[in-house]
Amino acid sequence: MYSFLFGLFVKVAGLGWRQCAIFDALIRMVLAYLLGRAAGQLGGQSVPASVRWQISMGYFLFHTRLGRPDALALCFGMTGLVLLADQQIEWKKV
Repeated sequence: MYSFLFGLFVKVAGLGWRQCAIFDALIRMVLAYLLGRAAGQLGGQSVPASVRWQISMGYFLFHTRLGRPDALALCFGMTGLVLLADQQIEWKKV
């Protein structure tokens, strides 16, 4: 999936070191947003917006170990988690 999305990005923006850096930054920004949103949903009302912002920016600024394909995979996983947390699940006793 990473190769496909990177190919689409290169088709639109061109290929060069700037475009690679922009693509990397876009993936990291999306993941930072998803982490903040997931923290807000899983923590409920007890997590203030400033803490969610700090989680997001802390990841974006200081987490540099992951490569782009791993970060993109985390984006897909976090999107699934956010979508799952949005739904009301009703557990019935058997």
